[in-house]
Amino acid sequence: MPVTRKLAWDEQFQQWRCSGCAWVFEPHALFGDQSLNKYFDVVRRDEEFAAHVCDDYRKDGKA
Repeated sequence: MPVTRKLAWDEQFQQWRCSGCAWVFEPHALFGDQSLNKYFDVVRRDEEFAAHVCDDYRKDGKA
């Protein structure tokens, strides 16, 4: 049975992460406009989360 992963907010580190592995979303400030950065990051975060492969980000640090 495949593991169901979720995009989860890590309150301690104030960042988005995968519930099934050690993947963490890294936001970027590409634009001078904060609201544009926020919108772009939400879209990019969701795309990167969907595309990442959990085996590439194992929690035990082994690849």
